[in-house]
Amino acid sequence: SPSEPILAEIGTSQAVSLDVARQALTLISPSANELASALPRAPEARDRIIFLTDVQSERQCSLCADQVTMPVDGLQNTILRLYGPQAGGLVSQGMMSSYPFSDLNRLLNGYPVDAPIPPINTDLQLADWVVVSILKPNPNQPDTMAFRRLLRERPDLLRNKKVIVFAFSAPYYLDATDISKLTAYFGLYSKTPAFVDVAAKVLFQEQPISPGALPVSVPGIGYDLFDVTSPDPTQEIPIFFDTQQISGNPTAVTREPTPAPQSGGYAARSDGQTRFGLGDRQS
Repeated sequence: SPSEPILAEIGTSQAVSLDVARQALTLISPSANELASALPRAPEARDRIIFLTDVQSERQCSLCADQVTMPVDGLQNTILRLYGPQAGGLVSQGMMSSYPFSDLNRLLNGYPVDAPIPPINTDLQLADWVVVSILKPNPNQPDTMAFRRLLRERPDLLRNKKVIVFAFSAPYYLDATDISKLTAYFGLYSKTPAFVDVAAKVLFQEQPISPGALPVSVPGIGYDLFDVTSPDPTQEIPIFFDTQQISGNPTAVTREPTPAPQSGGYAARSDGQTRFGLGDRQS
């Protein structure tokens, strides 16, 4: 049977995952000083929220079946669990809707004139908040590029709305023009449930934004990791010799470094023998 220490650890992994997700959270845009004015409040019960999610599939091995990495309604269901009728009633299911990027791509491609208006078109126009979950875009998979198309081709659909983007993969796929059209942009770097929970708490302003810096370069905001981690060229670092006695051995002291050998001369070694200088040879 399992040992008692192992049984005591059951259920603690979720807490660890949440802690990792909280520490990973990074505010990409706007700056921390501007965030309060950009997002003065969280969504309220009267607000309509539409979730747009980059639903992609992947397989764990060549023989494994495809698995969806992020469900289309994953973030919506998390928010219902944390803030829905059973948890304070800050939101209701009737005021929220979720769509994959594939539906968004079809909307941007256009529908026949006699076709019925797709629900995503109506929900997008009525929404007060547009919450987007992005992964790595792939030009060979047009659906993954749909949100960038929305920003560039139909910015009118986002006018007067709060547009919140969570990057659950690398955060450098949006350029400066794209980011300028967002209300807020956050990096989370993982799509596991704990990171989705943190995204929901960020949206409802229950998760403090840590002052941590981006771990990768993001050209869209002019952030270069090499530059920000380079030492200050004007910094002066003093160097000195410690000749104090070493604790525990009162007779031991730090020796002065052996002088650098000079060409054609000799230098004394610490063992008392003579060392030939550069350019000399021993006869």
